[in-house]
Amino acid sequence: MEASNPEVEALGALSLDQAPLRHVKPARDYPARRAKKKLGTPPPRNHLSSSSSLSKLPKVPLRQSDSSIALRKEPLQHLPVPVPNVCYLAHASIPPTPLSTPQRLLVVLDLNGTLLYRSRGSSSFHPRPFLPEFLNYCLANHALLVWSSATAPNVSAICARLFQPHARSTLLGEWARDTLGLTNEQYASRIQVYKRLDRIWDNPGLSSTHPLAHEGGKWSQVNTLLIDDSAMKASAQPYSVVQIPEFVKGGAEKKTAENDVLGQVVGYLEEARRWGDVSAFSRERPFKMNCGWGWDWKEKKNVKPAVRKKQGSIPREEEGYISSDADEEEGGVKLEG
Repeated sequence: MEASNPEVEALGALSLDQAPLRHVKPARDYPARRAKKKLGTPPPRNHLSSSSSLSKLPKVPLRQSDSSIALRKEPLQHLPVPVPNVCYLAHASIPPTPLSTPQRLLVVLDLNGTLLYRSRGSSSFHPRPFLPEFLNYCLANHALLVWSSATAPNVSAICARLFQPHARSTLLGEWARDTLGLTNEQYASRIQVYKRLDRIWDNPGLSSTHPLAHEGGKWSQVNTLLIDDSAMKASAQPYSVVQIPEFVKGGAEKKTAENDVLGQVVGYLEEARRWGDVSAFSRERPFKMNCGWGWDWKEKKNVKPAVRKKQGSIPREEEGYISSDADEEEGGVKLEG
């Protein structure tokens, strides 16, 4: 299996004019505007937009300003924890069977604490070691969807800095805080969020993106894995998450086999994709660090570079970026309108 070139050009910044915008169907509480519907656009829930343009952000009623939320130090609120349904548990309890040909998975990527670190109020973020190589591997071998609890403009801005335009256009979606089923009050609060993967599986726009959709293939628990630093977010689908150590301030991880978190995730994905049901595989063999899931980046063949510029060239004081708002947990960057 081919992996990325560790010398690929990765990670950089795009100007507002360069960044590709994600056009989506407007929500009911936003001013009417024309927008092209794209695959992977989550349906609006609780009168929240599914995304928004970076250049013309609409004003959302009943939501507090960025500064008023960022300055508050309220305790983290907890919603009722979702529980897995009977059908999901029954399917995951069936022993997995090996495939003759490895399948292409839907890999759902969290941002802050998983792929990168961005502190509250900071205008820059720091990539996890081997992030360019990891993204290149995922783009070459799997379908990708970014799902973060950061606000939509923050998610869009981060993706613009992580991916080359052609690679970004292959993402099945850039899902943000407005896809989590929150009320307006919850949206503006520090709150424990949950990522219900059935929202992806039931999304009409994503059903046709499965490589075997013409034969009835679809995204489901048999071929979907969420990569996140918090297993709690996947409480509704507990065997569909690869929980990794949180990437924290200082980026203390070294580029060694023992600390190569993303390399070990690649090794795990390579094994998981060889089984007919990844939820059943994950139930029997959950991901754990330093349990034989290593990946030697230097020994693997190259794939076409897909992410931006050289690692480490991320702007530290990018003009036009301001601090995040309610997405303190997820971090992110936000473009001034």
